[in-house]
Amino acid sequence: MLINRDNALDFFKNNVSNFLYPIKMGGNVDMNAYKELLLTLDEITRIFKCDDMISKELLSEICLTAEGVSSEASNIKGHDLNLMAEEILLRFNLLLSGKTIDDSKPVVGRIF
Repeated sequence: MLINRDNALDFFKNNVSNFLYPIKMGGNVDMNAYKELLLTLDEITRIFKCDDMISKELLSEICLTAEGVSSEASNIKGHDLNLMAEEILLRFNLLLSGKTIDDSKPVVGRIF
């Protein structure tokens, strides 16, 4: 995957089309397309981790994609589209906070 700042939006839009269009048109959930979409988002969080300025269009596309997936949850059985939308929004929030999916998670302390 050769994603960079200049083509990140195009890569993302292409992945959204591959995943969301079949859901909207016929209720077909392609898990491979979903995984590719998440991998693209993961790479986008890595690319823009240290950037203070991120395209409004890219941010909007990510947010609208999550909304589009979530809106089909009641129509599609056998797949948890709400969970899929949450995964997309997680990456959106990581992007806004300057983090990536690779950043270490805080360790929860043990209660004795």
